[in-house]
Amino acid sequence: MGNSLLEQHVILDLAEKMQSPDWVKSKVIDATNQNPDPLMEVSIWNDLAMAGGFTGVLPLYVELDRLYPDDGWDLVAHHYILAIKSSIENDGIANISMFGGLAGICYYIHEASRGGKRYRKILDKLNGKLVDCLKSEYLLPFEKKLDASQPIHPRFYETIQGLSGIGIYFLKTQSLLHSDDLLSKILSLFSRLAVKLQIQGETVPGWYISSEHLFLPEEREAYPNGSFNLGLSHGITGVLAFLSIASINHAVEPGQREAIEMIGNWLRRKRKSFDGRWYWDTTISLEEEVHERGSVQMKSRDAWCYGTPGVARSLYLAGMALEDQSLQDFALESFTSIFASNREQWDLPGPTFCHGISGLLMITHLMARDSKSTFLHEQVKKLQETLLSYYDPSYLFGFQNYEPMKNGKMARVNRADLLEGTSGVLLTLLSLNSERYYWHHPFLIDY
Repeated sequence: MGNSLLEQHVILDLAEKMQSPDWVKSKVIDATNQNPDPLMEVSIWNDLAMAGGFTGVLPLYVELDRLYPDDGWDLVAHHYILAIKSSIENDGIANISMFGGLAGICYYIHEASRGGKRYRKILDKLNGKLVDCLKSEYLLPFEKKLDASQPIHPRFYETIQGLSGIGIYFLKTQSLLHSDDLLSKILSLFSRLAVKLQIQGETVPGWYISSEHLFLPEEREAYPNGSFNLGLSHGITGVLAFLSIASINHAVEPGQREAIEMIGNWLRRKRKSFDGRWYWDTTISLEEEVHERGSVQMKSRDAWCYGTPGVARSLYLAGMALEDQSLQDFALESFTSIFASNREQWDLPGPTFCHGISGLLMITHLMARDSKSTFLHEQVKKLQETLLSYYDPSYLFGFQNYEPMKNGKMARVNRADLLEGTSGVLLTLLSLNSERYYWHHPFLIDY
């Protein structure tokens, strides 16, 4: 293991501590481990979700097994797969998304299969359900909306719930008999998304989100005429990243290059400057898109989910896909400017991946690798130290997630999962000294 002695101790100690799926679940859902006054009512645990469940811990042991195949981590991964299987048999599967359901389960069981040598039976069964639901719940209604030139709900195409996340399973595993056909269909739909719509007598990009399709009541109130989401987690940025990653991997459909150019150029125009650095808003109102006025700015942050790291990384991938050095330079300049701000201005509460230090660290590591930037390599080292500073052996899982409360303060909660828990932190640390890792592909930050 190329990590420091402290990191080795932290990673292995916590991995050993989290070996029992039932124990981990019991600790996470314990009444004493809850946000007492949550800003949003979101369940802290879902057996089948990467964002808070067995599926969110499984990737840690899959990667440990890949790195150290003789150390028995595959047996721990097997225990987590059995827990997933039991939950499916008892309660069924609520959705097929990457981060909350079946696509994520399939992806990580496939990664645990040691090149397809294991778990063939359960994968065949789950893949069959995935394909059936994909067609009826996503592909057909998505295409129907496109044919009618109607605004499309972002849950159809975004990373967390939609086809950007689900599609990476077909792109990276090629484990299904008809995976190429399904991938081609997704790419074609995304290419058609990059068209113009007529909204209230104005011509706007096809990823316009009507007010009724916004996720939160406060968003619907802030944007009564609709908006455009710029987040890598829930917005058009995830579509750009997916199209670009597919192109880099030689999966290309008619109109795909044009779609990458259109979305990429739109995002370039949305970049703003403040206090010596570049940034992107989380959301653009219809008024700002059409008239360049009346912006309702939501607070941005420097995270994977929203803000400069995710947007700049997606634009960098688009530059690679298009072989456009100027776009890569634009993205690198934007990303590098993050470090002109201090740590407090990043608005990253805690160490975890989605909206914490781990996500910024992982993207910085990838940007440094691809750009060969000495400056970014130095930032990786600093972020690594920052991330380890959050470690406390007295915490249940070594690191805690910081969750917002209605009073504006943060509650610290013990979580073990990939998105907002310790697994994401440990996998980020593991990846800094390894060239062989696959857990991060669903985040759409690497090719």
